[in-house]
Amino acid sequence: MKKILIIGGSKGIGKASADYFSSIGYDVTTVARTNADILGDITEKRVRDILVESSKPDIVLVCAGMLSDNNIVETMEVNYVAASDLISKFYYSLNNGSMIINLSSVAAMLSQGRAAMTPRRIAYNTSKNAVSNFCISLSRSKLRDVRVCTIEPEIVVPTDFSDFCKNPINPGNYENYDFNKFTPLAPSDIISAIEWIIGQPRWVNVCRITINNHFNHLQSSALK
Repeated sequence: MKKILIIGGSKGIGKASADYFSSIGYDVTTVARTNADILGDITEKRVRDILVESSKPDIVLVCAGMLSDNNIVETMEVNYVAASDLISKFYYSLNNGSMIINLSSVAAMLSQGRAAMTPRRIAYNTSKNAVSNFCISLSRSKLRDVRVCTIEPEIVVPTDFSDFCKNPINPGNYENYDFNKFTPLAPSDIISAIEWIIGQPRWVNVCRITINNHFNHLQSSALK
């Protein structure tokens, strides 16, 4: 039985991953500020140190992330500072043959602000770019027999669609919405990629995967 530790496992892709891997026989432990096996805020160094010292999972899945409304520092602390520190510490503490998978965002590839991009969105994109690059560099260093992968999905339900649509979409009812060419990814799409990465032979390291929606930003009826 493989042990998997999911950081940010109380909602979204983290929660869906916990439910799925539990259902197929993994020993799953979740970490989050609420509704998790281990309660704690990873922006606190003490919490990060306790997690690393007390956990020896086969797989660490880092799903923690946020887009703060007004606090750019908080966004950077959660998405980059805390995440990269945890990944670094686990890289040196895990047993040989273990794996770290970081859930970043396609926003990592859009870190340079575009026209009318708000400071909070720029901070989010920049933080995801930083943690993606950290993981990629660590995976290529090959200092230890611990594989590191970063996954960069585009829009995944549930998501706050207000940045993309003038009329916000209810994520819980997205299957009934006429998206036309706009189809958000489902958590199961990302979990399939995670499972595929885990299933690779030990000598294969999947460094980076970008998963984007198949739709045209300019032509989508959801943007009207």
